[in-house]
Amino acid sequence: MVATTACQDQPKVASDGNALLEHPNLVSTAKGMALIKNNLGKYPLIDHSIQDMKGDVDAEILKAKDFPIPKDPSGGYTHEKHKRNYLTMYRAGMLFQVLGDAKYGNYVKDMLLGYAELIPTLGLHPNGKSYSPGKLFWQGLNDAMWLIHVAQAYDCVYYLFTDEERARVKQNVLKNMGDFLSVGSPKMFNRVHNHGIWLNAAVGLTGYVLKDDVLIKRALYGAEIDKTLETFKTVDYNDPALKGFDENRPAGYYMQLDNLFSPDGFFTEGPYYQRFSIWPFMLMAQAIENNDPSIKIFEYRDAILKKALYTALQLSYTDGAFFPFNDALKGMDFTSPELTLALDIVYQNYDEDPQLLDVAIKQNQVVFSEGGFKVAKHVSENKAIPFTWKSINLGDGADGKQGGVAILRSGPSSDQLCQIMRYTSHGLAHGHYDKLGQALYDNGNEILQDYGASRWVAVITKRGGRYLPENTTWAKQTIAHNTLVVDEKSQFNGDINVSSKYHSELYFYDDSQDTHQVISAKENNAYPGIQMHRTFAMITDSRLLKPFVLDIFNIKSDLKHQLDLPFHYKGEIMNITFDHKVMTNQLQPLGDKNGYQHLWLLGKGKTKDAQAKFTWLNDGRFYTITTIADSNTEFLLCRLGANDPEFNLRPDPSFIIRQKAAKNHTFVSIVEPHGSKSLTREIVTNPYGSIKTLEIVYQDANYIAVDVLVDTEKLKVILALNDNDSEKEHDLIIADKSYQWQGPFMKVFQSE
Repeated sequence: MVATTACQDQPKVASDGNALLEHPNLVSTAKGMALIKNNLGKYPLIDHSIQDMKGDVDAEILKAKDFPIPKDPSGGYTHEKHKRNYLTMYRAGMLFQVLGDAKYGNYVKDMLLGYAELIPTLGLHPNGKSYSPGKLFWQGLNDAMWLIHVAQAYDCVYYLFTDEERARVKQNVLKNMGDFLSVGSPKMFNRVHNHGIWLNAAVGLTGYVLKDDVLIKRALYGAEIDKTLETFKTVDYNDPALKGFDENRPAGYYMQLDNLFSPDGFFTEGPYYQRFSIWPFMLMAQAIENNDPSIKIFEYRDAILKKALYTALQLSYTDGAFFPFNDALKGMDFTSPELTLALDIVYQNYDEDPQLLDVAIKQNQVVFSEGGFKVAKHVSENKAIPFTWKSINLGDGADGKQGGVAILRSGPSSDQLCQIMRYTSHGLAHGHYDKLGQALYDNGNEILQDYGASRWVAVITKRGGRYLPENTTWAKQTIAHNTLVVDEKSQFNGDINVSSKYHSELYFYDDSQDTHQVISAKENNAYPGIQMHRTFAMITDSRLLKPFVLDIFNIKSDLKHQLDLPFHYKGEIMNITFDHKVMTNQLQPLGDKNGYQHLWLLGKGKTKDAQAKFTWLNDGRFYTITTIADSNTEFLLCRLGANDPEFNLRPDPSFIIRQKAAKNHTFVSIVEPHGSKSLTREIVTNPYGSIKTLEIVYQDANYIAVDVLVDTEKLKVILALNDNDSEKEHDLIIADKSYQWQGPFMKVFQSE
């Protein structure tokens, strides 16, 4: 079928009789749509994408059209209805282009004309967010998401309007919202933040579809500031949530590219928001390329957009789930629509890497564009090769010198052991107080977890889907992470204005050896007068049954402090070697503030031995923490959920090593995967592990040496604490034996 609605602005016709289509011209182009339309039924990824989209749209367009007056927060009827409207308009526009069915095009046209009546009547949302209210939604971010989809929908049905209808939609919908999100929202539009890039891209796509140079310039370089506007006057510029806004700094799309990504492609707010933000970054880039290729946007900053995609993929475990740093929601993975679009755009504009096709197969979707067509075609031609997750060290900050994150992987297999260490900058408003924090994955699972965010997006019963109070009182606090807590206080005393001034420092990183990989970093600002130095060594020697991770955490202080080192494990306790008492009659919170008020103290214990072991089971595999202890060491067994009257927190367990009244102290621990338990065969193997003993055999101001007895084989590890020169020759005598090595780290088995 073809559309029957008359329009005066028809596409121009070439001498051969074919239409010279100027629309669509954003991400999807007339050329790309023709490729898809002319190859229907040939490539399963395209056909599946169409059918997946078609079912939702067909059901939605049968319903009565509704343009409710905005009043609800996230999760409420008006919020969800306007969200459903923009998604359906976008999808219907795409289906109109590839299938040519008039019902899809006319639906989009009617919806846009309906919004042309509504939008001019709207003021700020009655439940608007304090520093970035929207019109249709509670926050301007959602208005930007609406406009991004609507601009593309309009692009797909451009030729269905009469000139008068088109002018009405242009002025009342697109121009109206483009102005509101730019000059009407300067504190968000000009902000270095994931919200800012969404607004920039929304206005940019609107500018390109309207051929409006004013909107395009704002999108690329920032909006002029009018302090007389209502939205400007209602903002408290001391609000810490506005971290990243500076009214005197150049702004816009280029600023976001320059500041939010490190040279390695790491997004400063973390992988969850890298996934969220890569969509507008890529949409805007493709619109620029399609409308002004002379800019060469995909070459900008040494192909930063390509790096952004590959880095996002590396910031996931082998099941595709993103590591939940900062305000992240668990369960998000690389099959999300944002990564699907980013992959198709990168595949189109760079080197058609066949590894990306492996990811595309798992995504099982493509976008309707030239890139999506290429991906679907090449997948069908069996050009995919396995995607490789690798060990990597990623710098943070625009210059790449504001700390970073390291990922150590035991190999390319899907059940690899994966150790993560964060030594980043704060991460703007979504950052957590988690310097030198760790997370551990193995066998397809989280083993030591990052909590992520306390939020239930779009669930209206959970405070409208917004961030919950526990996001501040628990999730952001240091005790919620696998890193050091001093005197039950969070790093930087939980002050974002202080934390944002500092980042941890890389000491060294080495993934060049087959037998081990090491990441080491220092943090000297999180707690006044305290120097923290943490090193993770993943030992992957072939003589081991399984690789394990050695954790050396050195703390120096002139004063005595209580030191807590939590391990937020996932699983069920199988064995504890230290004497402990369990609270069987009444539970008490572990503390009264800084996150401690949310932990139930289930039990505590001490040991008379020089080490202690704590074993749990996760998905059929055992894990043991072996840690060095002394008479001042106390072990705490906790579970999350205290002081949580709305049940907003997950009841997750934790194991905390507490060192009382400590000045200089070194935590030395090993996390070892071992053995198995078969539920169907009821067979258990190696429940105790291979680590027999762990001890510090030498320590002074410059070195620490650790011996590990692995079954009958002794492993010695030596770490230089103050010299990270990889070329430096070291010579150290321990127990009358001389050890010589090069660089800051040495590992040797007794038999070597």
